[in-house]
Formats: sequence, structure tokens, C-alpha cells
Amino acid sequence: MANIDKIIKKVKKRQKLRFTELCALCEHFKMKKKRISGSHHIYKRIEAPFFTLPVQSVKGDAKPYQVKQLLDNLESNSIKFVK
Repeated sequence: MANIDKIIKKVKKRQKLRFTELCALCEHFKMKKKRISGSHHIYKRIEAPFFTLPVQSVKGDAKPYQVKQLLDNLESNSIKFVK
């Protein structure tokens, strides 16, 4: 759990995330990896509200717009993003 806390702090400070950190963040918010299509890893939220998020790695880093998409989906669906 301490690792998730560090990732959330990085997100709040708008620091760059590693791809593995973005995947861990997706799984923390009850998303499961449904499939891999090429370089895209498709995550789907398994509890209501449902949404899908494709993420991909660029030299080991997460794409900033995909991190923003995750945060926007969480915020628009009133899922608490606190730590």
C-alpha cells in the first residue's frame, strides 16, 4: 500500500509516471487488464461506474494524457482520489 501512496503523491505533484506505476494505479481503482492489443493494455473497471482505459508505454513511461484520462474518469464518476 505504501507504493500506491507514493504514486498518488507523484500524480498530485504532476510528476511523470512510469508505465508500471500507471498500471498499479489502475488496479488500485478496481480496474482489471482485459487484454493487450499490440502496445496497448486495455483496462476495464470491474465495479460501477464502468469505463475502459487503454494505456501504453513509451520507453517505460506512461503517456501523460492517459494519466489525465484516468484522473478525469475517476473525478467525473465521483470516485475518491485521496491520500
